[in-house]
Amino acid sequence: MTRTPIVLVVNDDAAVRDSLRMLLEYEGMILHPVGDAASGLRRMRETLYDLLIIDAGMPGGVELIGWIRSGATEGDKRATLRTVPIILWSGGKSAIQVREVLASVDWFVGKPVLSEDLVGMIFRLVPSPRLRPATAALRYAPSAHADWT
Repeated sequence: MTRTPIVLVVNDDAAVRDSLRMLLEYEGMILHPVGDAASGLRRMRETLYDLLIIDAGMPGGVELIGWIRSGATEGDKRATLRTVPIILWSGGKSAIQVREVLASVDWFVGKPVLSEDLVGMIFRLVPSPRLRPATAALRYAPSAHADWT
């Protein structure tokens, strides 16, 4: 039996965290939302995640991605963190403003993003055992508005 995917959301906007929680829990995933980079770092030391969604616009967001990909972690999670998929939430920044970490992430999400595009990319990166039939079609069918990288 496949394990339920666990997603860490590091975003300083409570409304974004709440929206992502509702969306991803509805899709059968477990969400751990935190409001700052330091809390995200602590959670990554405690839990092995299947996906990270990190806000580039919050203090320490871009630096957190650099830290993850550098392998500067402790214990057994070192290799896992270096390869875990990352979605970089724009946080109001453009791709040019975060270019130093773009090669380290799997997808850059600009604002606004359609829920179905976000869910489609999440399921491409981390398949869920409880994937709803309506969502399954989104895996390979992004809208014309998606910023796929």
